[in-house]
Amino acid sequence: LFALKGGDSNWRDNEKSAGSMRQQLSCVLVNYRGKTPWNLEPFRPALSDSETRAAGCNPVLR
Repeated sequence: LFALKGGDSNWRDNEKSAGSMRQQLSCVLVNYRGKTPWNLEPFRPALSDSETRAAGCNPVLR
């Protein structure tokens, strides 16, 4: 996915929290591989792996 879309400015330039997109992808692949649909959203914050997993890979700031 990164090789296909990693250079896309919509992903690269709109990510609000550095590394959050990669963290979401990692979370989905490790914990919810069979989940459909899943999405990666550049507005999500980068939190700890456990916080991201607890949020179903869709963390929000509180």
